[in-house]
Amino acid sequence: MGYTHYYTISEMGLAISRDINYKKFTIMAESIITHAEESGIALADGLGETLGAWEVSNETVRLNGYGADSHETFGVPRVASVYGGNFCKTARKPYDAVVTALLIALQDAYGDSANVESDGYPEEWAKGLELFESATGLAGAVPPGV
Repeated sequence: MGYTHYYTISEMGLAISRDINYKKFTIMAESIITHAEESGIALADGLGETLGAWEVSNETVRLNGYGADSHETFGVPRVASVYGGNFCKTARKPYDAVVTALLIALQDAYGDSANVESDGYPEEWAKGLELFESATGLAGAVPPGV
């Protein structure tokens, strides 16, 4: 199947609660993505074609690596499919550190309502954990499903 990260949000609370969690996630996502680009990781739109065209909005967080360093789109919509489950194969390309950092942020923002799993091992998340911590100033943890 390949090196894949899986993520779901099972929160059944009020929409406002989801919105507060999503806002926390997007603030961290913006910081992580900006920090990653400053450290030399090329990020692009979901197709991996337009450098710097990643998206963090009130509706979605969406990105890919750039050009030959792209693989599958990573996306977290505020509503819809994230509540049913998503996955992203990164093929261990450089943007994998960004994806794992974003998944740590997702776990941080949503707590027990987020379920993050991976075909990778905890040591493969080291760069993502370092990126999360340096970008947010928070102590992070590799999700228990890894």
